Amino acid sequence: MKKQSDFILLAMLTLMYGTVCMETDIYVPAFPIMRDFFGVSDHQIQGVLSYNFFGILLGSLLFGPLSDSFGRYRVLKSGLALFAASSWGCLFLTDFNLFLSCRFIQGVGAAAPMVTAFAMLLDKYDPKKVAQLCSALNIFIAGAMAASPILGSVLILYFKWQANFLVIAVLSSFAFIGTLLFIEETLPEASWLPFSTKTILKDFGYMLKSVPFMSGNLICYLLFAGIMVFIANLSLIFIEHLGVSQESYGFYQASIIGTFAIVSTLGAWMIGKYGTTTTKYVGLLFSFLGTILLCIVAFYNPVPVLICSSMAIFTMGATLASVIYAVEAVNVFPNLRGIASGLSNALRYLVIGAVIAFSATTFDGSMRPIACLTAALFVIVLFFVGVLRSRQEPLNSSL
Repeated sequence: MKKQSDFILLAMLTLMYGTVCMETDIYVPAFPIMRDFFGVSDHQIQGVLSYNFFGILLGSLLFGPLSDSFGRYRVLKSGLALFAASSWGCLFLTDFNLFLSCRFIQGVGAAAPMVTAFAMLLDKYDPKKVAQLCSALNIFIAGAMAASPILGSVLILYFKWQANFLVIAVLSSFAFIGTLLFIEETLPEASWLPFSTKTILKDFGYMLKSVPFMSGNLICYLLFAGIMVFIANLSLIFIEHLGVSQESYGFYQASIIGTFAIVSTLGAWMIGKYGTTTTKYVGLLFSFLGTILLCIVAFYNPVPVLICSSMAIFTMGATLASVIYAVEAVNVFPNLRGIASGLSNALRYLVIGAVIAFSATTFDGSMRPIACLTAALFVIVLFFVGVLRSRQEPLNSSL
């Protein structure tokens, strides 16, 4: 019976995480069509992604402390209800401002499974078992991320752009119903903490002033922002300006997500064989090479295959390095890992959302501003790497 219960929990978490990952990628191939439907500019349509990220940011800050005080199940159920309802709203709304509002609410709701799923696993299993389970879950999650742009491209060929949001609405509804039927509370009520806004804000402030915590997180999320800026602008560049067909576009975007999935698997092997320090510096080297190649290609030979190949190399490096820096940053506060994880997830979407919003102001239809921004992000990453290396209290590298 316990094995059956464990299987149901893992299956539901896979569905939740897969749906959350898909909702940031599946509709990107439809950006040009959505832009024309709403009658907005290239700059405005990118708000569909950035508004969602800011919603996830806010939800991460809310749901982490709430799940410690009111239980995982209540927070998960409430967040999924919000996620499903706003997903259906995105399907039917025709006013762009209301649509963006729904995307923001959708992001808030999506944060619930992102924040509570990891906590639920830690409630039930020892850390080693959780690490094994997360590795297995990442295969399905990366698969969903890789498949979603291809699915999105196919859907808009045969249906309207709203079909992308119909898929998310249906999957999120299944996740909500499944949670009501099958998920149980994993945190005993006796372990619930008193809810204190003052204490939570104090902990947040302490972490924000920590150089190792902030530097490690910024390295991770600036690298990841480089990937997301590329994806956010890719359909407009490839379809509108380089003449890539709707049928082919999804495969180009999926190549980047596929690189992330494959290298995630290799990263676990490299850490075990060579350690975290070597792995993350190899990752930084690959990101450096990818940045240089992307700039050369963008300015001298902007061919789709070469553009994606350059970004794939950058993605390889970012995947190897970013996860190590993020885990080490959270590990700076071993007694506050819950709230540290929530703040880390919020920082992730704050940084990525801000970078995507900034990229929209410099976008001119070509790869050049994207390449320049990627190079600038990597220079900032190197600055924080130097800050960490010069500190007398380095991050824990014995993970």
